[in-house]
Order: sequence, then structure tokens, then C-alpha cells
Amino acid sequence: MKPTVHRFRVTKRPLPASPSSPVTKRSTAVQSCDRCRQQKKKCTKERLSCELCIAHGYECSFEIGLVNPSPSQDPSSRDIQAEPPNPDTPNGLEQHPSITTVLSHYPSKYVDAYFSHVHRAYPFLDKHQIKARVKALPHYELWTDDIANLVMAIGSTTLVRAGKLHADASFHLSVLYTNILDKYLLHPTMEGLQVLTLLSLYSLFDTTGPSTWTIVGILTRQATALGLSRISPTSEDLEPQSRELRNRLFWSIFTLDRMVAVSVGHDAGLVDHNMAVPQPAVTVLEFASQDRSKHASLLQLNRHIIQLRQLEHRILLSVHLRNHAELSKLTLPDRKAISSELRSAIDDWYSHACLVSMPEADNIPIHSTITWVNARYYNLLVLLYYPCHFNSQARYASTKELLSHVSKFINYNRILLDQRQLPLNHITLGRLLPACMVLLHCFAVAHPRTYMSQAELTSCIEILRAFPVAWFSAHQTSGIMTEFIELVASHEAHASRQILQFDYSGHTPLQSSIKTRILGLRDDLSGVIRRALSEASCYLDVEAWEDMEGAESYGSASQATGPSPDATTAMITDWEFELGYL
Repeated sequence: MKPTVHRFRVTKRPLPASPSSPVTKRSTAVQSCDRCRQQKKKCTKERLSCELCIAHGYECSFEIGLVNPSPSQDPSSRDIQAEPPNPDTPNGLEQHPSITTVLSHYPSKYVDAYFSHVHRAYPFLDKHQIKARVKALPHYELWTDDIANLVMAIGSTTLVRAGKLHADASFHLSVLYTNILDKYLLHPTMEGLQVLTLLSLYSLFDTTGPSTWTIVGILTRQATALGLSRISPTSEDLEPQSRELRNRLFWSIFTLDRMVAVSVGHDAGLVDHNMAVPQPAVTVLEFASQDRSKHASLLQLNRHIIQLRQLEHRILLSVHLRNHAELSKLTLPDRKAISSELRSAIDDWYSHACLVSMPEADNIPIHSTITWVNARYYNLLVLLYYPCHFNSQARYASTKELLSHVSKFINYNRILLDQRQLPLNHITLGRLLPACMVLLHCFAVAHPRTYMSQAELTSCIEILRAFPVAWFSAHQTSGIMTEFIELVASHEAHASRQILQFDYSGHTPLQSSIKTRILGLRDDLSGVIRRALSEASCYLDVEAWEDMEGAESYGSASQATGPSPDATTAMITDWEFELGYL
């Protein structure tokens, strides 16, 4: 990636004409900058940031005593003025901070951002070791260390999304997918697994690189090949700290793999029915440290996330990925038993999550806030009652309930967006697309006289529009849902003009033109899902559209009525930012 260069026009202020003031020649004792001297390059020597350093995006540093004398020391020194760049310059650069100012602080700032946020969900790196590696390397060599470069790149994007850093300030951190993949495909190592895990996390927010699902597929197969899912015979020879980091690396890959698999609607890649890896635990050093309670809280949260990913994968296998021939052999009582068991597991997870969550005002970790927990709870319910083949014959939640679940899911995501806690990445998009399909489906099969989720439709569109411009699928979906709002308004206007209003069921038959339009929107949304997720995503298997011919009746409501979080409790959250790679 060619780095963007900030260019400033340098002028001098005119000195007052005074015949009594002698003109002293400028000192010529300025040495080359550190980088030019080490690489034996010709340095311009005229500024604190030489042209070579700026052109290559590196910090320009001088040894103490080698910079130009200050104006107070040399009466002939000239005041340097940096004029704003021309608005007509390429890339539209306008009055951004000095490159030298940004680069002089970025390594530690970016590393701290990574370990303050991303590390909570994926604690597989040694914080002190990584910080020492970054500190030991000169700034212009940090890119040669794959782990350090990726940690800083992820930390940089964290600050940019949180509004703590301008997007142009992170231009000098480039991630070369091809070089990294070529390097670690031929010779899989434990360090290579760490690098590929970081690369997968970085790709979640990138629309230009390979898909995260592809990278995670490579990662999981290398983890299996290296026996990461088993207790290695040589693990006893490792230090306790190294052994624990190995276990945490496995569970980080495990949770990342499950999260990506559910978001695209496919099976996970890291599957080993004889897994024998202990879940993350506090090491002796962590227990003896002053931050013992912080380490224990982090690992408790990590185990809670592991349980969530296991439950999501279990629903995916039981409801969405079953062979249709085998599924047709299941009787209605069998399906009801499976659905009830999964609903109980969801409610149990939520009850435990409420114990882990901390709704105090100073609660920073997003993954332990009540808003995030509620968003995940309703996402699980949408996943369970999704109108797929498993739920096509006998539904254990009415359309009204399903619409309520998806509406609350969207509401909590909107709250997260307002609080700068919603990650606008491939995972969030992969969760919103099925939710949009459910909104279409519920209207099509119920054709209500008044659609009760119009506010949620608007919120969904606003979330999709919040994605950066490069996220074409998100903005295309927002256009589809905008057309859907117009369609709903047209249907409600038609229903209000009906002479006979004695149908107390609240249904009004759809006009043929409305049916045609809703099916067209369904096809358009299916096309987006194929492009954004995959051609074989399980979220394309939506059935029972034939119920558009009459008022829908999904049977009795679900008997498993778990906790129903109140939306008002979602406001008791932290107002700080969080990357949220979950």
C-alpha cells in the first residue's frame, strides 16, 4: 500500500528591516536524522521530519543536540509556518495533525488500545512481551514484525472507529495479506497461528482484503494440523505461562471460528469431537500480581463468551444445517423437544450473563454490559425461530413473537450504535441481513392491517447507513428496506380504505401488486445475502412464503417463556468506546 503523504508549504515571515541588525548565516552543523544515517541515505536535514521519512511514512528522529538551534538561541533563526494544504490536493487532505506529532506517539497508543479492548475477547498474547517487542524496535522497523504490526493496525482502527483518532492518521500502518499468507502457509507454527488470528480480526473491518471466513478456514486447519485441540505430549515441557497461552490461543481460534461461521450461515471449521483443552485459567503470575481481580474478571468473561459461541453453533447445527431428508423424519413432538431444549439453554445462558454483566456507570467492557447481553439474547432467539425448513411445518413461536424478537434485537443494536459500541464489520452485517429477511417474511405471511415494527425498520436502515461508504452490501440493503417501508405504507393506506372493518384478527389480504413487490424485495435481499455471505448460506433457506395467500397462523405460542429484558435497562451502560470484535 502506497502511504499517503501530508504536504505543507513552508514559508518564512519577513524580518523587519533594520540596518543595525546584522544578518547571521544559518548554522550548517545539522546532522542527518537517525533513519537516514542508519540506512546511509542523503537526508534533507532542514526540518525535524526529513522528506525521505515523510515519503515512507516513518517517524523522523534526531539524536539530542543534533537538531537545529532554537530561535531563542540563534537570533538569525527563522520562524517556520506550516500552511494548510490546498483543498484541491489529492485525497482531499485538510488541516490534519502533523505527521511527526502523530508518529511520535502511535506505537504505545495503538498497542494500549488493542490490549484495552480486543484482548478482552481474545486473550492469547502476552501483553508485557508484545509491549517490550514494540519498544525494542525502531519505529521504521515495526512493520517487519508481523505481530507488532497487526496489533498496532487493529489498535489504530479501534481508535479511528471510536473517534479518538482521525482516519488519515493510520495511513502508515499497512497490512499485506498476500505476504502474510504466503509466509505462514508453507511452514505452520504457533507464532503463525497468532499472526493468522490477528489477521482474521483485522479483516473483520476490511472490505478490500480476502474474506474473514476464508482466512479463518486456513487458520482452523493449521490449528488442527498442529494439534492445538489436543493435549500435546510436549506441553509438559513448556513453562506454565506458555502452556496457558497455548490453551488461550486455541479457545480464541475456537470462538472466532464459531462467530464467523454463524455470521455466514455455515458450519465451523475447527471441529474435533475429542477436544481436550482446558478453558482459560489464571496463571500463577497473574494470581500473584496486583491486577489479580482484573485477570479473573477477564477470564470469567472469556468463558462466558465461549459458552455463547458453543450455544450459537449448537443452534446452527440443530435447526439450520440438518440434512433435509433426516429432518423430514422428525415428528412434530421431536422438533418441539429440540426447540424447547434449545430455548431453555438460551434462557440459562442469559440468566448467567446477567450475573456477569455490570450495569454500573463506569463499566467499560462492552461484552459485559447489559445492552450487549440483551442484543445477543434476542439474536439467539431469532436464530432459533428463523423461518427455515426446521420451523416450516410447526412453529413454536408465533409470527408476532418472532417479530417481537427481531424488533428488540434491532433496538439493542441501535442503542449500541448510539453509544459507539456497535462494531460496523462483517459480523454485524451478517447478523442484520437475516434480521431484515425476518422482517420481510413476518409482514408477508401475516399481512397485518398495521405493521407494528415500522420504528424498528427505520432503526435498521439507520444502522445500515452508518456503515462506511465502501460497504456496498450494507447500503444496498438499506435501499431495499427503504422500499419495504414504502410498501408497508401503501398496504396500510389500502387497508384503511376498506369498507368492511369487521375482521377482528387484524389482517388485511395483500393486493396482488403488493405480493409481487414483496417477493421482488425478497429476491433482492437474497441476492445481497449471496454476495455478502455466500451462495450456500443457510439464511437463504426461508420457507412458508405460501402463507401469503391467507392470514398466517403459526399455532400456539412457545411454552418456554424465558426472561424478557426490558429495553429501558439498556440505557445503564458505559458511554466510553469499545472496539467490540464480537
